[in-house]
Amino acid sequence: MRTLGLDRLLQTYGFCALPFSSYHVTAFDVANVADLGRCRADVRDSMNLTFETLPAVEAFDAEFLVSAVSSELATEAWNLTFEYGELRRWGGVLAIELLPQDDAQFQAFLSARASLSRRYREGYGVGADEPYTPHLSLGYFMNRDGSELAAARVGEWDDRLRATIGSSTVTLATASLYGFSDMATFFRRRG
Repeated sequence: MRTLGLDRLLQTYGFCALPFSSYHVTAFDVANVADLGRCRADVRDSMNLTFETLPAVEAFDAEFLVSAVSSELATEAWNLTFEYGELRRWGGVLAIELLPQDDAQFQAFLSARASLSRRYREGYGVGADEPYTPHLSLGYFMNRDGSELAAARVGEWDDRLRATIGSSTVTLATASLYGFSDMATFFRRRG
């Protein structure tokens, strides 16, 4: 990201880069506060209590989180390797879309993800977005104007990042359960 000039990105486009330590590839969004209005009424209070209790260790014992941790998505050793696809601007997010190197393994991962999502929709009224686009979020624009102003530069930034990253890859060995209080502060479920 430094090759793009972080100060200029902030000053010109209102782009707030995430710290490197927060980079991750989301396999499945279990639930967040925004889901409280969409989840089943009979689980809303327990979900809300869990969100209020995080990052306390006991919050991770909530039934709807344990369900994710015990799923194939979280127990399988995926060893999915991704390569740089394309720098993308999705609304207020600037992210690198990742391309899987092993299509058969990625299809198995997608199947496990879809199965977990079906169970979540049936049990809790919420599930993962489809289709799944693996990506690494680099940061967020402060407002729509900055994001739209940046749209014309994304192709140039893509070329510069591609030149810097080259043929580097990232491997998702397994999926772990994390909670977060903001897009840069994550806490992992142990065990």
